[in-house]
Amino acid sequence: MCIRDRLCLQAGQELVAPPGDGAETTFVVLGGDGWVVEGDQRHAVAEGDVVHVAPGAAKELRAGDGTFTVLGVRSMAGAGD
Repeated sequence: MCIRDRLCLQAGQELVAPPGDGAETTFVVLGGDGWVVEGDQRHAVAEGDVVHVAPGAAKELRAGDGTFTVLGVRSMAGAGD
């Protein structure tokens, strides 16, 4: 099963996945810039970038100085098998 969410963060806002989140996630940056944090790695991203986060990895989004719009597609482990 896949879940798609359009996320819109304002300047400096953060969105952190809960501990133990086992979803495989792909983020597509639709507008603005910010960071995708995967575990202890921080990736700067901007409009048009695509980032894949492995299942089980800690993840969060952080907006840069303006509005940061991201499409997140999450695939739950074992779903649809």
